[in-house]
Amino acid sequence: MLLDIPCWRINKGEHIFLHGASGSGKSTLLNLISGVLPLKGGEIKLLGKPFSHLTQRKRDKFRATHLGMVFQQFNLIPYLSILDNLHLANHAVHSNKGPLKLDKVELTMERLKLSKNLLQRPASDLSVGQRQKVAIIRALINTPEIIIADEPTSSLDSDSRDAFMILLTELCLENASTLIFVSHDRTLMSHFDQTHDLDTLNQMHRKAYVV
Repeated sequence: MLLDIPCWRINKGEHIFLHGASGSGKSTLLNLISGVLPLKGGEIKLLGKPFSHLTQRKRDKFRATHLGMVFQQFNLIPYLSILDNLHLANHAVHSNKGPLKLDKVELTMERLKLSKNLLQRPASDLSVGQRQKVAIIRALINTPEIIIADEPTSSLDSDSRDAFMILLTELCLENASTLIFVSHDRTLMSHFDQTHDLDTLNQMHRKAYVV
């Protein structure tokens, strides 16, 4: 997938809804922004730093410290308990942001209508909707400056979806997190400061910035 994107700037704390046709490169763009895929040309800056020019090791460390990600496959380790999955996500930034705060986890679970008894259950025992909510908790656990979400409401019914969006935006506001949210569901646009069409962004230049 080749993306040519104009100088795209997202200001700190903004909530951006990104949409586009299937196959337009939405997930590719998120993987580039998060450093999962290397950039072949141009430049990506995150929080004022030349993120795309960092070594892979430094990109991984930066991502663990400053980004929270929720992708379609959730990436929970199925045989580990929910608590162990959260500890694992927290481990990479322990020295920077301290140990896992269990009271914060339980409070967020309560707000997401998840029983704290699920903490000791393996991820494989949870429903798709429950795993989706746990993935959000994991993304927010280290209070990241940037949240990247790829179709996080795809497995929720309409009532759960709307409640989820209200809570997600509330949590991002509380944490002053920038939110980049990709979805095919344009009914969610009302929850966002700005909407962007990837087909429009994908033009003749190759720079993207998140400050």
